[in-house]
This record gives sequence, C-alpha cells and structure tokens, in this order.
Amino acid sequence: QELQGQGAMADQRAAVSRCISDIEVADLVALDLEFSGLFLDTKLQRSALTFEDYFAKCAESVPKFLALQLGLCCVQFRRDTATWELRTHQFDLWPQEQRIFTVDLQSLRFLRAHGFDFNVFLEKACPYKRMKLDAKSSTGSPTATHILAALRKAQVPLVVHNGLFDLLHLYDKFIADVPQDIQDFGKAWLEQFPLTFDTRFVAQEGRLQVFKHLGGLTLDALRSQLRGQSNLKVQRCDESTAPGSTHSGGYDATVTAEVFLLELDIWIRFQQRKKQERQEKQAAAENPQNAENAKTLEDGENATQKAKNVEKAENEGNEVVSQESGGENGQKEAKQNSGETQENHSIEEEEGWSVVGQRGRKRKRGAEETPEEKGLTCPSLLESHKICRRFHNKIALVNTSPAFFVMGPPKG
Repeated sequence: QELQGQGAMADQRAAVSRCISDIEVADLVALDLEFSGLFLDTKLQRSALTFEDYFAKCAESVPKFLALQLGLCCVQFRRDTATWELRTHQFDLWPQEQRIFTVDLQSLRFLRAHGFDFNVFLEKACPYKRMKLDAKSSTGSPTATHILAALRKAQVPLVVHNGLFDLLHLYDKFIADVPQDIQDFGKAWLEQFPLTFDTRFVAQEGRLQVFKHLGGLTLDALRSQLRGQSNLKVQRCDESTAPGSTHSGGYDATVTAEVFLLELDIWIRFQQRKKQERQEKQAAAENPQNAENAKTLEDGENATQKAKNVEKAENEGNEVVSQESGGENGQKEAKQNSGETQENHSIEEEEGWSVVGQRGRKRKRGAEETPEEKGLTCPSLLESHKICRRFHNKIALVNTSPAFFVMGPPKG
C-alpha cells in the first residue's frame, strides 16, 4: 500500500507538472469547477434579483461549500497548420486548510450520476491551499496551488461558461476571502487575472441575430448549434487525458474552449460580412449605373459559362439536363470532367456548399478564406479585435437584472 501511495503521488506530481507546462505556452485557458453545492438557501427564486443581491447570495454561500474538482483546457494556436490545439487536465481538489464544509445532497447525486468517483476523490485528490499574494513563485511539491500560481503568472485569457461561481470559488479557495461588494470583487479578480471571457454571455448577446440559435444555452446545446457554422480547425490532443463524462470538470472545460472559439470565429465573420454588405450598398447608392452594369456583366458571364458546360458535356457524350428540369447533376459532372472549379447556383450551394477539385469533394464555402472574411485567425485578436473586446471581463448571470456583470474595462 505504501508503494501504491508513493506511485499515486508521483503520478499526481507529473500530472501537475504537465498542466503547468501547457499553461506556460497556452494562448488561452478554459476552466470549469464542480462543487459540493451552490446556495445555502435552496428556495426557488420567484422573481429576478438585482445583480447586487444575487452576488451577495453567492458570496455568502461559496465559502461554505467545497470545490471538488478543477478542469482546465489549455488552448494553443499552431500557425503552421492554422489549428487550435486543446489539451485537457483534470484534478480532484483536497483542501489543506478546511476540514468542515457544507454538502448539498442533490449536488452530490448529480455528480455521481455523471461519473464523479468519490472513492478516487478521497484517496487521490490533489491538495491545495491559498497562494501567498506577495510571492512571485511557489515552491515545494507541485499541487493544485501551483497550477493557479502558473495561471496568475501567465496572465493568459481565461474562459468560463456561466462562470460566476467558478470565479468566486477560485478566488475563495486559492487567493483570499471573497469581497462582499460585487464591484470590489471585480477589481480584486482583475488584479490577479486581467482578462476573462464567459461563453454564456457571448451566446446571450448573439443568440438570434448572429448564431440563429433558438435552443438552450447549455454547453452541449451551443456546441451542437455552432459546429455547422464555422470551419475553424479545432483539434483535441491527448484524448486519454480528457475525461469523457459530461459535467466532469475536464469535459466541461474542453467544451467551453470549443464553444468559445466557435462563437468568436462566427461573430467576427458575421461582422465582416455585414461590413462588406454595407460597403456594397453604399457603392450602389453612390453610382447606380455601375451597380447595374456589374450585375448585367455577371449575368452575361454566367450565361456564357453555362453554354460552355452544355457544349462540353454534349461533346463528351454526357447527358445534360437543363436547370429548368432539374439538371443539376449534369452540370456537376461537366465541371468534374473539365477539372475546373466554377460557381454553382444550385440549391445545394445556397445552403453553403460548393464543389471543389476533380473528384467532386464538398466542403464549406467558408473554408476558402478571403481577405474580407478570415474569422478568428490568431490569438492576438482576443485582445485587439473590437468584437472580442466587446466581451472582455463580462460575466453572465442567471435570473438577475441585468443578466450580466461587468467586472472592469476591457484589457489594455
């Protein structure tokens, strides 16, 4: 048993060290925590609270409950492949400075139903305690405290989903007592971590106009909706380290990272399309004759190209059916045989697909980036792009008015 215990401690130290190494090179880190409960007062709220009253309710409850598990997803952008790489870490948390705490049985039942192993928690949880605020670095055997110290040192953007409780618990467990005033808490948090995003707030702001989403704002619902709207390259690395159970800290942190990248990529592209449309309308309004000439020229080019397709297909013995009788397939075959990629005004293309290459493979039209529509193409946009800055340090709130909390001004 002693040897097993030593082996478990060695594995834990190695896991913490790997996580810290990933944090040091990450472009952003998504976080998720699991708790032993949420509110001391479990009565249903019949009306919306002011966000000051809601914060007071949260701040009263947080010190009484434990943060049982911490999930982190470290995201790094690979410029050579234009891919966002995700590496996930998960740690059960064992407080070194708190032995008595409150438990909500409903929360424990929820966690157990989603795969949380309380035996592993009791035997192998990673110890932690509050950081020393004036310490430049932590020493000793790696613990969860060292992970938070690495996050603070890296000053990397943090991402949460509906994350007020996550931020409050991180502050309470690793930094200091939670300030009782919501504005004081926002200031205190930003002194440690200057840039935070909340994926739920982004979703609230663009739910209908940008994301065309009528469903719920849970992580899985958002990911399901957004996947088909973006061609962003997102790759999970080290799949074995990413727990597969929904509502585990590691799983939710990973999905939070995916949803965040998709949200900002879609929103940036949406803004760029709108800007281009406004420019085209303005140009047409300033010179209607040029706009009409351009349309006439485009129609003539389309007609000429269609005639060439029909002639080529007839010469090769292919049967070509006119568009009026639904001859879409014949035109595709003509394009494939000629090895040319041409604009296809079929129903299929109106849904966002185009035919490329001689083998007729399909991909999203958005994959062919133009200078006017590039999306989330580098990490620096998170701090500099006006769309991203719109969401700096704003945290979603539920059943409150207003439905978000501004912790402070945008970074920089």
